[in-house]
Amino acid sequence: MLIAYVPNKYFETFLVLFHKIDQQISNYIRGQLIDSFIIGLLAIIGLYLSGVKYSFFMGAVLGIVNIIPFIGPLTGLVFGILLILIDTGSTVHLIKFIGVYFCIRMLDDIIVSPLALSRSVHVHTLMVIIVIMLGGFLNGILGMLLAVPLYCSIKVTFQTLYKGLIEYGNW
Repeated sequence: MLIAYVPNKYFETFLVLFHKIDQQISNYIRGQLIDSFIIGLLAIIGLYLSGVKYSFFMGAVLGIVNIIPFIGPLTGLVFGILLILIDTGSTVHLIKFIGVYFCIRMLDDIIVSPLALSRSVHVHTLMVIIVIMLGGFLNGILGMLLAVPLYCSIKVTFQTLYKGLIEYGNW
């Protein structure tokens, strides 16, 4: 719909721009899926090694809900706590689950998520962390959720327009 308003002179540049933005957003989603898969796998292994019942099921749920940034991990924590309390009522299993959960969250927040996102959208890991923190500061959870795709879209826009200016001269 936006393409209809672009003059013919700039049509090709904007078509390339929209394609690159689409690629960046697709790469961001792919990075989120990779992050969730790794977290699910780590959760399954950690819960199994600590002897928590239903480790495969709970690890899979933790991985799946991790797709939803910031809200998903809390949902996984509540789900795991409720499952353990309803099934066994054991505080030992509960403490093991919470310990494994917080170790995995720390790994995800410090290593896995920034690396997965930075590699998928081709942005430096430190920049991903800075952009997410800035998005959270400016607009809370929604800002953190949209920070990386928005940054990537702006980056690609400037790169494409700069390339268009250099290759095609005056606009």
